[in-house]
Amino acid sequence: MLQEKSLAKDQTIDDYTYAPNDTFHAEVLNSFINKHFNSNRQYTQLKYNNELTNIDQKINKEFKTATAEGNLEEADSNRLAALKEEADDRSSFIRNPNIRPYSKAFTSFGFAWTLGANISSATINSTNIPIVVYPTLSSEYGADTSMYALGRAAKTLTGTIGTKLEESIDENGNIFKTKAYALPGLDNIDFDNPKNKDIKYLEKAVGLWQRYGAMNQTITSSDLDFSSSRATLTRASSLIDTANKISGFVFHQTERGNRHVTLQATFELDLAKKLNIKIQDLPAAFEKNKISPAMIKKSAKVAFDMVERTNGGNLTTTAPRFAQGDIGKIVFLFKRFGITMTHLIYEGFRKSFRGTKEERKTAIKQMMGIYGASALFSGVQGSHYLALMRI
Repeated sequence: MLQEKSLAKDQTIDDYTYAPNDTFHAEVLNSFINKHFNSNRQYTQLKYNNELTNIDQKINKEFKTATAEGNLEEADSNRLAALKEEADDRSSFIRNPNIRPYSKAFTSFGFAWTLGANISSATINSTNIPIVVYPTLSSEYGADTSMYALGRAAKTLTGTIGTKLEESIDENGNIFKTKAYALPGLDNIDFDNPKNKDIKYLEKAVGLWQRYGAMNQTITSSDLDFSSSRATLTRASSLIDTANKISGFVFHQTERGNRHVTLQATFELDLAKKLNIKIQDLPAAFEKNKISPAMIKKSAKVAFDMVERTNGGNLTTTAPRFAQGDIGKIVFLFKRFGITMTHLIYEGFRKSFRGTKEERKTAIKQMMGIYGASALFSGVQGSHYLALMRI
């Protein structure tokens, strides 16, 4: 209750007098910018705190039950204890993900010094689609179909430039929409516009991806803390925050584009596979109510998981534990994507030898595609880990 009262108090504005010719007083804007960011974060923490507590209690209960029975060998008991400790640490970090200023400063300097505003490196980053995403999708959904899906998704993305509608409120409290310039993004699409009827089935999926944090979050924005509130920043920190957004802009947008293309392509491929139809027939199937909300939710989750597998985790809360610390944040700069690729390659080779017959077939196709595409773009020595043979 005290927390709720605190949040309510944050919404009040002191000594504000409305002037007819002053649509929005500067203090009102300041309240929205500075207070609402932190209030929203506090609200989110309050909302999910009970869920985290329930998960923690369930893990503790299962751990006590498993270890109390005495059926576990010492090695298994130690592994279970390590897993519980990992879960406890992650739960604690989710509740209070604070990184010290010096860590943010060093991370910002390291990024700006090496890749800041580097257009060529950002362009190379876009090759993740043909080198990693396409081979992975083609191994599961077929080469031609995957190529079509990625092309269709790229076309959709490039068509979203400048199409964003923003909600505003006038002095009478009426909400209205205005067009605003926006960089490419699936969340810019106005699904009520008749010209977008052929992709209307994406609307609920985009809503889910927004809830998952998949629309605007990237590894770059996570490393550089794009989501920091200016209300909590000192003057020096505010300058660093501005520098981060400038230096990381190109990389952030390139990675964001990769993620959006992967999301739509995977979603449409999985949905078409479930319905046993072609992607081109999805609009007609949606109009005939053959695509249920449950199907959309499942395929949206498949697409989200594919992005995590092929583009890397975009949230600090899912990063390696060491990378969540002050020193680890600095050390793991540029490493999170590499770790994702290492895991992807490892899982591919593991399933090639130890998976089921179908898993082996898919994994072999995936590895051949990734290494083939890498060799095509970078040469044989530039392929994943082959350069280590020279050492």
